[in-house]
Amino acid sequence: MKIILHLGAQRTATTTLQHYMRLHSKALAAEGVGFWGPMRTRHSRLFSGLFVSGDDQVRDEHIALARARVNRALDATARLDVKALIISDENMLGSARGNLQSEALYGMAAHRLRAFGEVFDGRIDRVMLGTRRLDEYWASTMAYAVKRGASLPGNRKLEAVAKGTRSWRDVIEDIAAVFDTSELEVHQHEAFASYPDLRIAQAAGCGALPVNQPNLWLNQAPDIEELRGILTKGKAKGLPEGTGRYQPFDATQRAALKEKFADDMFWLAAQGSKLATYVENNLLEETGKSLSPATERGHDYDQARGMGRAR
Repeated sequence: MKIILHLGAQRTATTTLQHYMRLHSKALAAEGVGFWGPMRTRHSRLFSGLFVSGDDQVRDEHIALARARVNRALDATARLDVKALIISDENMLGSARGNLQSEALYGMAAHRLRAFGEVFDGRIDRVMLGTRRLDEYWASTMAYAVKRGASLPGNRKLEAVAKGTRSWRDVIEDIAAVFDTSELEVHQHEAFASYPDLRIAQAAGCGALPVNQPNLWLNQAPDIEELRGILTKGKAKGLPEGTGRYQPFDATQRAALKEKFADDMFWLAAQGSKLATYVENNLLEETGKSLSPATERGHDYDQARGMGRAR
């Protein structure tokens, strides 16, 4: 049985993918594809104790208990004639709240993932990671945080995030270091947010799956109008005028975040590190749509092959 670990990340249509797999469980089973989502990993306590930090002895005890639970569950799933099992839980990587607090992109990813690496003990065949343009990722994260009771980000936080040095490349390198015997695949949120069926079929190596409901995209961040309704009149003063998607960064900050993301994608497309494979949505290519951040810089990925980012 092939075991595929989908790490998320948050704000990259992870909830949509999980919902799709629950909704089409029978069709997936017919293709030999199984699914463990947060209802299994968290609510059924399969990963209990692995999301928190503790001293080494407590950590080792949690890992030993979780390894026994996971191995029993994997054996039971294999007996169901599952050929590919997709395990999806974005909290393995870290939390969006933690990112906002630290003003960095999954700074504790390596530490958190080591526990899961020990639990699965080399049994993971493939790891999946969704990325998103950094200006949109942070804007979506901030808007969703406001929906859950946080205040609008101030200028200091926006500037700290925009000037931060950590990017998706760092996250990819952390994942690859932990799951060094697994294939690592990276895709863009913009390419697969509405196409979980295509991404799952590709990852599992199965036949065509039921087409996702048109424009089904769950857990989206609130737009400016929604935020205006959520916040009190005084606190809403920090919102931009007008309607549409919330974007708190100014033009200079957005440009810095966009460039950082484009650098990451150039590096990934060039495969200079050989750490990960970039997965594209060929359906979008066939319809003439381009989602490559490289296009914004006057290039395409073919021209970028062989180029890397200086570290």
